[in-house]
Amino acid sequence: MDAERLMEEETLFYNEKLAGGKWRHIMAREMKPGQWTSMRSTPPPVTAPEELKAPEAAGLGVTIEGRHEPLRLDEAVAALPALDIYTRGSRFIDIFNSGRGPGAWVARTREDWVMLSRAEGDLREDARVLVSVKWARAPKGEGVEGLIEIEGAGTRRMVRVPVFNPASPRPGDLEGFVESDGVVSMEAEHFTSQTDRAGTAWQVIPGLGRTGDSVAVFPEDTPSIEPRRAASEAPLMEYRLYLFHTGEFELTFYLMPTQPVRGTQGLRFAFGFDGAAPREVAASAGVEVTSKEWSQNVLNATTKTSTHVKLEAGAHVLKIYMLDPGVVLDKIVLNTGGLRPSYLGPPETRVKTK
Repeated sequence: MDAERLMEEETLFYNEKLAGGKWRHIMAREMKPGQWTSMRSTPPPVTAPEELKAPEAAGLGVTIEGRHEPLRLDEAVAALPALDIYTRGSRFIDIFNSGRGPGAWVARTREDWVMLSRAEGDLREDARVLVSVKWARAPKGEGVEGLIEIEGAGTRRMVRVPVFNPASPRPGDLEGFVESDGVVSMEAEHFTSQTDRAGTAWQVIPGLGRTGDSVAVFPEDTPSIEPRRAASEAPLMEYRLYLFHTGEFELTFYLMPTQPVRGTQGLRFAFGFDGAAPREVAASAGVEVTSKEWSQNVLNATTKTSTHVKLEAGAHVLKIYMLDPGVVLDKIVLNTGGLRPSYLGPPETRVKTK
């Protein structure tokens, strides 16, 4: 095969010819014994797929954001994840043909403040309908709902649109981030403020991040700081956020999978809420370069560390302190009860005023 031949040629060039063979044995098509095996050296088991027999007649299939499975035939009404006035996002509804015949579909809303990106289509083509809210018209309240009707192929589906639009606080009263759909999600580069110390500072690294940029302390040879001295000596970033619930929540930090530049304690930094003393955390402590965990972190371009915090509803300030240089922070997620499985983590819940 051409692919096999090309890989063989590239590997030979890199090991034997590039820079006179300087990088000999650095590049290999397969892992050495004992290292994490690739899919090429360990092919995954493949079973024959089950034959799907779609009905001859057209059928209205509907799937909504937040669910893996489509709406069932006996399911009269389903609900999208809530939309809120603070993040002003959108939700999606996917419409498809569950049969093979031709047919049309239409979608309509009962409220003039519920907006659809499209209102009709042909079942021969899959369609994604984005659902958003015209906030200037939406009624205020914490239990507001809209309703979408979708009709096609002799079938009707109803989708509820929960809306969180409390009278107080309003978006203009908040700064930074907000609890939305059970999470607070913050891209690390969007800190509210920062404090530099002794010529060292957290700086944004453009383009280095899975869903945005990332941040790290510079210069890279900055001396380490012990947690007991972090509050007064370490450069720090602050993230303002607002919660609607009280409880004990999981706090997860997403970092780029770098190697510690100091010691063997992992990628160390510290955090604290409001006036609390800094708490040390570390990612990838004890993770060997030859381990499967390290390989998976590199493939996913992330490593995570989590802890738990107790917080009251209302406004808070999260502070991030440097302990060791070489830590590259990408994303911060506070799970207040609504975190759903995903590859990149929840989208950012930054407050928007328009």
